[in-house]
Formats: sequence, structure tokens, C-alpha cells
Amino acid sequence: MTKLTEHTVLARTRAQDLRSVRKLNAWGSELTDVSIVKKLPNVEVLSLSVNAISSLEDFSHCNNLQELYIRKNNISELAEIRHLRDLPKLKNLWLADNPCAESDDYRLTVIRALPQLQKLDNMPIRPDEIESARKHGYPLEMLLPKDDNIETSPVNSQHVPIQSSSSYEEISSVSHTESFSVENTAFGSPVTPNKTNSTLSTGALS
Repeated sequence: MTKLTEHTVLARTRAQDLRSVRKLNAWGSELTDVSIVKKLPNVEVLSLSVNAISSLEDFSHCNNLQELYIRKNNISELAEIRHLRDLPKLKNLWLADNPCAESDDYRLTVIRALPQLQKLDNMPIRPDEIESARKHGYPLEMLLPKDDNIETSPVNSQHVPIQSSSSYEEISSVSHTESFSVENTAFGSPVTPNKTNSTLSTGALS
């Protein structure tokens, strides 16, 4: 298990303390534990793609989060997006290339569950998609195990009941280099990825 530590966060962001962190890039670092993000109340941009993260729960504490790049991780259950629904400032989510993104009506379900989003998987959310999501996106309650109770938030209660399931054309893949560059525009000029610079050693993170 590779854990993102306070030392690594401060070293990468050059911040004086965790409350001062606004942007964090830990792309391609083989991370499995990013629970430290719960201590980043003011973070606005997180780039954590190409890791081994399996849950979105830790991000539920990041109330100022605006952009979350978490493609190519190990998030298998689409129900994990419930941890993002109470983040009012979240506008940009990149969740593609996770196992959960292979689910039926993935895009419409995410749009329905997270109406605050403006962009999903590097594609702007269109008005017609919002309407389709209300009709055809799965409600979060249907994605959870029957014994896992979930409170109906005001956001979800506004949606009309699901009527039917419809397939949605998959988004064409973006190349490895292009994806990395897009994510890193949030941190300044695009960075060309290389294995040495993008991967943290386990020792540095332990």
C-alpha cells in the first residue's frame, strides 16, 4: 500500500500547512491511500489520475474542491460518486478509465447524481444530456446494496423517477500524453509525462 503523506503533500505544493494547499498534483504515483485529502479543507484542484485509488469517500470532506482528476484508478462501484454529491463547487470531474465507467448509462447516471458538474471526462455537459439524465440516469439509491441506506438529498429529490435505461455512446479515448497535459493545465503550463518524474517511490510516500 502506498500512502500519500502530509510530508509529501507539503513538499509537492510548497505550502506552509495543509490548510494552505489549493492545488495538488500526485499523478502516476501508485497511490492506494489518499486519506490525507480529508485534511485539505481549502483544496480546489486535485490531480490523482493513474494511481490505485479504490474509493471516493475521502474527497467528501473537500468542500472547496472544484476540479477532480481521478481517471485510471481502481474505482469499481459507480455508487462511489455519492461521496461527491455534497461538494457544491465541484465543476469538473474526470472519472473515465475506472471500472465503474464501464457501467450502463455511466455518463447519464453521473450527471444525474452530480448536477453541479459542468464538465465530465473532459467533455462539457450539454443541456440535452441534463434532460436525458433526469429521465434515464440511474438514481444513486438503485446503485447501492439494499441494506445500505442512503439519505435522499435535496438535489436527488428534484429528479423525476427513472423511466427506462438507454445506452450512451462511449466517449472516445484521449491519448495518454494528451490526457496528462489537459489535467496539468490546472497547475500551469502542460507537463510532458515521463516515468521518472510522474511516479513517486514507495519510500518517499511511506
